[in-house]
Amino acid sequence: MLKKISGLGAPVALQYIFEVSAFSGAVIMAGWLGSEEQAAHQIAISWPP
Repeated sequence: MLKKISGLGAPVALQYIFEVSAFSGAVIMAGWLGSEEQAAHQIAISWPP
């Protein structure tokens, strides 16, 4: 049973880790440009579609 649950959960966990890492990396890179650029990036990410 644990093997079956791990088989479902592991790919989802890896996808979540990669997604969070990508967004965190983008915030860090925007911060290298300056605080105004980082704020603009945060607004763009939060803007409703």
